[in-house]
Amino acid sequence: LTVELFRGAGTNQRLYNFSTLTLLASTTLTPTASPQRVSVTATVPAGVTQLGLRLRWTPVGTAPAGDALYVTALQIESGTTPTPYEWRSYWDEFATCQPFYQKSYDAEVTPGTSTGAGLCACGVAGTGSVNGNGGIKFPVKMRTAVAPTLWDSQGNLNRFSYYSGGTLTHNAGSLVQTTNGQDNVAFNTGSPLVVTPLVHFAADAGF
Repeated sequence: LTVELFRGAGTNQRLYNFSTLTLLASTTLTPTASPQRVSVTATVPAGVTQLGLRLRWTPVGTAPAGDALYVTALQIESGTTPTPYEWRSYWDEFATCQPFYQKSYDAEVTPGTSTGAGLCACGVAGTGSVNGNGGIKFPVKMRTAVAPTLWDSQGNLNRFSYYSGGTLTHNAGSLVQTTNGQDNVAFNTGSPLVVTPLVHFAADAGF
């Protein structure tokens, strides 16, 4: 079994789509019937935006004899010494990610999708003659100030939805962000309608 660590400088995190597949380090071991712990350490140069792990092995068994290989507890971490595998639940990992990225959509839904689930009610849009202001308070403080992307419930960029007479209307206003912080975003709705604007958001504070 050969374990290889590759680097690249692109954006696609699929190993076979790396901009340039450059080997950082590798190690080889002979699988046995008992579990083994294997590690590989490498220095990652500045400017690297892709890291990928590849496992290569050649079966030696003859059918119908079993020749299976089981791999579990993979971990990539910073430092010079490998540490024991750290297991975290989905919710622990989710909470850890919140200061870096948040969205109003359900976890499995792509931002910009047409859906009413998760819409944020953002204050009063206007007075009937003067455009109003709205805002969204992030559930968790972001690691830095961000300018989130905003949509209405149908996925129209920088628009809002609202209820009027029990009917949900879309593609209203023209949202212009006026204040961007770690805790919230404020915006002018671009509409004098006396309604409550409903808005989706996705906020990316990077790493």
